[in-house]
Amino acid sequence: MVETLLRQLLADWILVAAALVVLWVHRSWRGRFLQRPLALLATWVHELAHGSAALLVGGGFDRMEVNRDGSGRAWWHGRQTRFRSALVSSAGYLGTAMAGAALIALRHGPVPHALLLQVFGLTMLLSAALYVRNGFGFTTVAALGAGVVAGGLFLPWPLVGLFSCLLGTALWYGAWRSLRQISSTPAHGGILPGQIETDAHKVARLYGGTHRTWCQIWMVLALAALMGGLWVGKY
Repeated sequence: MVETLLRQLLADWILVAAALVVLWVHRSWRGRFLQRPLALLATWVHELAHGSAALLVGGGFDRMEVNRDGSGRAWWHGRQTRFRSALVSSAGYLGTAMAGAALIALRHGPVPHALLLQVFGLTMLLSAALYVRNGFGFTTVAALGAGVVAGGLFLPWPLVGLFSCLLGTALWYGAWRSLRQISSTPAHGGILPGQIETDAHKVARLYGGTHRTWCQIWMVLALAALMGGLWVGKY
């Protein structure tokens, strides 16, 4: 009873601590050693979200890659209507932000943080075996997944809660930061020479508008997901 009460009282403070750690990682040169694994984790969620959306619309998820530079790619097949293609393209950043918001929403329970981390890590390991097809990506996703599972198994409270909130905050902030960077590029003139077509460019090509417009729409939805996670997590 006492431990449960303490967990409820400290959950919000643990979330604040996790947010401060994420900001420190991105703002301080001392924290840069954590930027790479967190960025690769976000890439994995991003590509898995594309594949999951493809399955949701009745398509098939073929494979995915996670690359050394933090980029990734997912391949899917199926009847590619304008709606289906736009939905799959939209799922990357939105799925990453919503996954982060879900972890934030569960900071009080009802799912124990240890179990949450174990399921998260096992999902990484399973996806590595089923879908990741480049050597670096397979090794990285499997190693990160094993680390998350180990955290769920061996970290004591409140460190296990801090780890869970850290993952959620890092995923949400990573998606938000990427969208902000993409939206800062020129809105007109199409794809520049040597520039990779982003998800926002793809949706703009399918439904009109500019990639900046779609980035801003996704940022609003990501912010709504965060607010929802913060609100749900209070109960």
